[in-house]
Amino acid sequence: MKKLLVLILFVLIYNFSAKAQYFQTGQDPSQIRWRQINTLNFQVIYPEEFEIQAQRISYVLEKVYDFGSKSLGFRPHKVSVVLHTRTVKSNGLMAWAPKRIELFTTPHQQIYAQDWLEQLALHEFRHLVQMDKIQTEMPGIVKAILGEQATAIIVGTYLPFWFLEGDAVVTETALSNSGRGRLASFSMEHRAQLAEKGKYSFDKAYLGSYKDFVPDHYKLGYWMVGKIREKFGPQIWANALKKIGKQPYSLTPLNSSLKKSSGFTTKQMYSGIFDKLTQEWKETINKKIIDSISIVSPRRNSYTEYLYPEFFQDTLIFAYRTSMDDIGRFVIISPDKSEKVIYTPGKIFEESVSLQGNLIIWAERRADLRWSHSDRSVIHIYNIENKVLQEIKNENKLFSPVISPDLKSFAAVEVDPGNNFYLSVFDLTTGELKDRFKTDDNQYFFTPCWDEKAEKLYVVCLSAKGKYLASADLKSKLIRPLTENTFANLKNPVFSKGLIYFSADFSGTDNLYSIDAESNRISEIASVRFGADYPSISGTKVLFSHYNSAGYQLATIQIDQIIRKKEVENIQLSADSLAYNLAAQENGIPDFSNPDSVKYESKKYSKIGHLFNFHSWAPAYIDVNSYEIRPGVSLFSQNKLGTAETRLGYDYNVADRTGRYKLGFSYSGLFPEINAELSFGNEASNYFQITNTVNKLNQIIKSDTILQRFSWKELTADFDVRLPLNFSKGKYSRIFYPEVKYTLNQVLHNGSTPENFYSGNYHALAYRLYVYNLLHQSTQNLMPRWGQQFDLIYRYTPFIGNNLGTLAGIQSVLYFPGLTKNSGLRVYQGYQEKSFTHSYNFSNFVHFPRGFSGYQNNKVYSLSADYKFPICYPDINFGKLAYIKRLKSSVFYDYAWLSVPVADKNGTIFPNDHEMQLKSLGFELTSEVHFLRFFAPFELGFRSVYRPQFKDFTFDLLVSVDFNGF
Repeated sequence: MKKLLVLILFVLIYNFSAKAQYFQTGQDPSQIRWRQINTLNFQVIYPEEFEIQAQRISYVLEKVYDFGSKSLGFRPHKVSVVLHTRTVKSNGLMAWAPKRIELFTTPHQQIYAQDWLEQLALHEFRHLVQMDKIQTEMPGIVKAILGEQATAIIVGTYLPFWFLEGDAVVTETALSNSGRGRLASFSMEHRAQLAEKGKYSFDKAYLGSYKDFVPDHYKLGYWMVGKIREKFGPQIWANALKKIGKQPYSLTPLNSSLKKSSGFTTKQMYSGIFDKLTQEWKETINKKIIDSISIVSPRRNSYTEYLYPEFFQDTLIFAYRTSMDDIGRFVIISPDKSEKVIYTPGKIFEESVSLQGNLIIWAERRADLRWSHSDRSVIHIYNIENKVLQEIKNENKLFSPVISPDLKSFAAVEVDPGNNFYLSVFDLTTGELKDRFKTDDNQYFFTPCWDEKAEKLYVVCLSAKGKYLASADLKSKLIRPLTENTFANLKNPVFSKGLIYFSADFSGTDNLYSIDAESNRISEIASVRFGADYPSISGTKVLFSHYNSAGYQLATIQIDQIIRKKEVENIQLSADSLAYNLAAQENGIPDFSNPDSVKYESKKYSKIGHLFNFHSWAPAYIDVNSYEIRPGVSLFSQNKLGTAETRLGYDYNVADRTGRYKLGFSYSGLFPEINAELSFGNEASNYFQITNTVNKLNQIIKSDTILQRFSWKELTADFDVRLPLNFSKGKYSRIFYPEVKYTLNQVLHNGSTPENFYSGNYHALAYRLYVYNLLHQSTQNLMPRWGQQFDLIYRYTPFIGNNLGTLAGIQSVLYFPGLTKNSGLRVYQGYQEKSFTHSYNFSNFVHFPRGFSGYQNNKVYSLSADYKFPICYPDINFGKLAYIKRLKSSVFYDYAWLSVPVADKNGTIFPNDHEMQLKSLGFELTSEVHFLRFFAPFELGFRSVYRPQFKDFTFDLLVSVDFNGF
């Protein structure tokens, strides 16, 4: 068994090392002028218009440095921090190979009660400490052999995501007054699952499921890392990272370190922690006073969330529905709980949907035509009655739009390129700005709502002291606080008859509250088991999203029937013993209150001067396109802006005993992407040589056939220009990739090369166009339920040199829905025509039927139909060896018609040809498996192919690894 585990671990490392060379998040617009600030521990790289915030984030990072490294006992080396400010993405990441932090600076509408840049600094700096500690602890020989990629490989192979993210969430919680660990919504999913479904296996809790909803690894990791640290002290994790770094060849260093320090394995720790949490949370629920509610949404088999509900035409309910087996859709629910889909939007932002009259308004993410870090938010307004869709685009980023009661305006949270935050009002028809609010200290705004006269807005604000509810008067232009500041998660207000209803976790659970707009008196409206959010009011009835283990269901409660209307005096976070104990292990909370006290020198950051950044190398040739590793050497460079990649290497072919020197360069910092590759070296092959022995009469008396090896020198140069245009909109992903490629190939004979072997050179041009239009997919979908892909090519040799003829071809893939939600039909068609006069010509473009290799041809038509469907979701593990999440299958039929040329013994092609038909059919059976709890799943299975013309069967092993989860 141990040998098998070692073999699987080797395969994981092999695949991950090939994948780990480049990690790119995308590119920023080419016109950005970059600047940099160099502090003692950070190099902050940012667009010039972000100067003020760049100064502040530099100050914040230096403050975090002294706090965020204590519990792991390591002070990391200097690192570059790249700020992406033009995008609507809200995220951060610590990447290795090359080493850098990337921060996406636009805050979203669900952040907790702390400034967004401070959150990012605390969380991502902790990732730097984790990874740099391992890099420092690693044997010097490993770093000398592999460079920075050694750390990426070791971390990706041995450190589970639940630790990486859990430790970072623990840090952001312990080093602040808020943090995700203190949010009721952060523990809500686990509380509901444990109370209603029980504890999942450790493999399922970490690696997920297609059958059941599983809280993500951030939430799992917080409880695992936090509870273990609370009990055994922070040194237990410092020791674990030290062991992983010092012993990178061991099988399970994290597990063995925990076992040595605590006496328990990771799995035993999980069981103990979540058994205790189950008991504690059930006791807490049993002590609560739970209000009686009525569920008004239909019951579904798959985990489903109904969000942003609103009363519609008195008896109907509007909501946004998303589930594991379907993409997000707007639905209308009738009193009998039947529902009707009225519109399918694209990728909406959190907290961004509201309804006023017949109009739905929401903010949707829209991709930039070229730059992945320049996407934008677009306001959509849909009229339910006449089905007319209106778009409003703004130069700034808009979130959480809400229409005024008079249907003349809409309010939204606005963020400009310098991260200045506004509460803004726009004309509903033209989108023109009408009013704008901004605080002196640039507070962030959340989820505004209107009063009934469209004279005031009520909004949640975020200051350095936490969140508070405020009113914004459109006449006086004043913002007036209605509550005191709190680090609780106060959210989603809605106004009705003098009261503002909202959700908050003052009690440790997201419950519903109201506040009197005049007296500021706060009352608890609804107390639930796990969580309540998105209130909507009609008369004395409150409609809201009510959470349980099946997702967010819609529920109503009658306000006038609630005997207990509890007045709330304390709106601060309830005591959290875990967060308190974790904070006690730190040196306190960093003070970010005086960023103007330090002014850092800022200077230009040259894109050309930083084009090359060699970070990794290897005593092997690593093909970053096919993820293959072969004998040779490799050297890799990637600049910090993610626009330039350079690859140098020597690729040795063991079978042919030949090698090639290779140089590759890619640049994506211009509107077209440019790729160039040069390779030179030896190639080899074999031919059968017949040696005859003759007698004195010159008669053959003996013939010997000898396999004769020969070689030649070959030079290949490719230059490729491509326009990666993104037309994605709404529920469809759409891309348009025109491409032009030039190829030079030269073959030189040596002493062993046969005279009649191809020699000389050719200059080829290829024009290619790849487009697709694909419907978004849900978690359980095996393929898009609707979509089209087209790929067109034309290749020829227009210049001096050998003539390889021409190749023209087209391929298409069409997707259709299947008989069930998660099955589908995929139809492939391909057609190509080739003209040539010699056997040395362009390779085939279209696919051949499974079970057949390619044939030389003049024309090919190819057709393939695959029907794919899931079999089951077993969620079964075999110890720590393997965890099977999904079994799926497909049946297929392949057909091809070929026009095959006729050639003489010298390879000369004659005009007459021969027609052929190829057919095959069969099935595939594959499983999605995680080996050794590695986060990236393997797809493992087999294919059976039957060829009717030959009446034979073939079987193929199918193996692949999906790294999309990284």
